[in-house]
Amino acid sequence: AEEYFGIGSYKKWNDLVEFQSKVWTNRVGLTKKQRGKLLFTKEDEKTVPISRFEKTKILPKELENSVPFYIYDDTVLIFLVNSEKPISIRVRNKDLADTMKNYFEFVWNKIK
Repeated sequence: AEEYFGIGSYKKWNDLVEFQSKVWTNRVGLTKKQRGKLLFTKEDEKTVPISRFEKTKILPKELENSVPFYIYDDTVLIFLVNSEKPISIRVRNKDLADTMKNYFEFVWNKIK
């Protein structure tokens, strides 16, 4: 993936980081040097590790959610981390990925 997009609230970020890293490197194949855009909550601003290759914006309160997801290439990756055993769901579908990218870009462009 040349670029990825992420959106969601990371209230359990510390639990998610290790899990996400495994999914990212083992299943997704993304690296730390790839360009990304992330939308997350004000509460998460100080706890989310950001690379210099990522752009970030804060989600308005009314768009906060507890299910982070990422979009890259023709894939949507959803993380269910608020359960006892975190799981990820990966859907490879160009139409879904394009739709989610459009949703992400719409929200991104509306946030100042």
